[in-house]
Amino acid sequence: MERLPVFVAIAVATISLLFSNATFSAPSKKVDIKNLPQGRFKQEFESLPVLARARAEQALAAMGDIPEKELNSLSVGKAGDIAYADYFISMDDSAAEVLQAIPSETEPLAPLGDTFKLHSKPGTSKVLFLDFDGHTTSKTPWNDNYTNGRSFKSEPFDRDGNPRKFSDSERIMIQHIWQRVAEDFYPFDVNVTTEDPGKREMSKAQRQRAVISETCWIDSGCPGGIGYLNSFTWIKKDAPVFAFVRMDDRNTAGVVSHELGHTFGLYHAGTNSREYYSGHGSGPLAWVPIMGLMYNRSMCQWTKGEYYNVDLWVQDETAQVASRASGWRLDDHGDSPASATFLAADGTNVMASGFIGTQNDHDAFQFSTGAGTISLLVDPYNAGSDLVNGANLDVQATLYDAAGNVIAVNNVPNALYALIDQVTVPAGTYYLEITGVGAGDPLVNPPTGYTEYGSMGRYTVLGELAQ
Repeated sequence: MERLPVFVAIAVATISLLFSNATFSAPSKKVDIKNLPQGRFKQEFESLPVLARARAEQALAAMGDIPEKELNSLSVGKAGDIAYADYFISMDDSAAEVLQAIPSETEPLAPLGDTFKLHSKPGTSKVLFLDFDGHTTSKTPWNDNYTNGRSFKSEPFDRDGNPRKFSDSERIMIQHIWQRVAEDFYPFDVNVTTEDPGKREMSKAQRQRAVISETCWIDSGCPGGIGYLNSFTWIKKDAPVFAFVRMDDRNTAGVVSHELGHTFGLYHAGTNSREYYSGHGSGPLAWVPIMGLMYNRSMCQWTKGEYYNVDLWVQDETAQVASRASGWRLDDHGDSPASATFLAADGTNVMASGFIGTQNDHDAFQFSTGAGTISLLVDPYNAGSDLVNGANLDVQATLYDAAGNVIAVNNVPNALYALIDQVTVPAGTYYLEITGVGAGDPLVNPPTGYTEYGSMGRYTVLGELAQ
């Protein structure tokens, strides 16, 4: 039998960026709301009316123990709403060139005419709307706090200088941005969509708009993105997050997911000396947290702070998002041989798909084969364009016989897929177990890899059985 082909290849951008605005400070300490440190945030907070101050205190208390360096990005509006303004990086010319690089032409994920009809979980009432075609913002906290009540317009997403029409390459890029954001939020009961649900729907709780546009309406200097804390749960307020970006699909999607994370109550994943952690490693296992400085790393995952020199206040992010989203996506495959999904064969070929939804999820498949050699490839869903693709899931595959004995285990080093290749077995019934895993040791200095915590996402199974 010929070896099963491996269809995984990850090209990683390795050019360094100048992260000069990634805030440095002494080791962080807890903020005392009653005794705020001197600075802009304290001035804003103390100028609030009594009711607005109480609202701000409530929002900050919901965050729990807040590191003082988080105040560099926080601002408080006239009504007491808390916003994050993320000044991720200060770019020199070379960094700007990298972030503005247009990825190589790739095939669309869907017909180009369906670019603004994409859904990751149609049917659920909880919506993350990625708005690329321009938006007028009015009667929101942004207007109250930044533009003296005036409405403002964000121009459509534009890469070719013609904002009146979306070119084929722009539609492909939009599809890939949606694909990455959808993968970040795939474990949760939310629908990431490019189709506008309408103004009335967006004003309900558990709806969030993300405006992706170069238009910047902030006089004090344009951040990479901005969003209100906990706004996913607001009622009668369509308060969008904004991604002020002109970057490749990988980094644009990273900004969008980061800002959407704030709307679920997430703050920054940093270290004891930095507000944003910029990640570590290179190649397909290079890692960075979504709520950190999420540029130019293949693995961009949710975290609960399992990395070297972590800030003490990093949250259990997936639990936080799930609580705001009112749940997880329902499991698609059983976790044991007793509840395994039958892996149907077309001749000697098998194919299936699934997703790992939590770090404790184990997907089980059952199949029968004749005597001979078998091969099984488990390939994580690879999101993004050719130059900047990557996955959220690193998989391990285990093959069991009918008695529960382990026949083979595989987790390919320095790669995200698993390949059980040319294993000779007698005729019978077998079980394939798939789970998310970590790699390296992110807790040592220098850190490598990541834990299994954020290793969640979709995968496909391809296999060749014996006659």
